[in-house]
Amino acid sequence: MVTSIDMNTEETNDAFADFSVLVAPDDEKGLRRVYEIGYHIIPTVAEEDVEAEARSFVDAIRKNSTEIIGERAPSTVVPLAYAIEKKIDGARRLFESAYFGWVAFEAEPAAIAKINEIFKTHGAVLRHLTITTSRDAVAATLADPSLDAGGAVPQEHEAVSEEELDEALENIEKKEEV
Repeated sequence: MVTSIDMNTEETNDAFADFSVLVAPDDEKGLRRVYEIGYHIIPTVAEEDVEAEARSFVDAIRKNSTEIIGERAPSTVVPLAYAIEKKIDGARRLFESAYFGWVAFEAEPAAIAKINEIFKTHGAVLRHLTITTSRDAVAATLADPSLDAGGAVPQEHEAVSEEELDEALENIEKKEEV
C-alpha cells in the first residue's frame, strides 16, 4: 500500500522537503537507505578551517540517527564546471572554484529533509546534492581514489620512445627465459 497526502496544502509543502517519504510504501517506512551528500564549500573559507567545517557536517548528520559509512573531507580548492552565485552579507558573489567533499551515511528517508536543511542554511556551503547509493559503491570509491571526484588525481607520465619500449620488452623476455 502506498501512502498519499493532499499536496495542495501549504502546510504539507513546508513540512516535507523530501517528498520521497510521502510515496514510500508502508512496508518501507523505517527502512534505512544509503545516501551520499556531495558539497562545495566556498573558497573564501581559510584552508585551516575547511576540515572543521567538514567535521561539523559529519557531526550534524550523526545527530539525525545515521551511521556514517564513508567520507572524503575537502582538502584543496577545485575549479567548478561553471560559476555559481551565492548571496553573502546581502551581496551576490560569483564563485568559479570551491572545496569539494562528500559524506555517505545510512538513514531513514524521513531524516533526509533535516539533513538537507543543515546544508541549505549553512553559510559556507555553496551547493550540495543528496543521492541514494549503496555500501558497495562507497567501499569501491574509498578503495580506489581515482573513482572519487575529490580524490587523488592520476599522475602524468613522460612520453616513452619506441626504442625504450622495445628495450623494456626485450628485458622482460630475457627474464622470462631464465
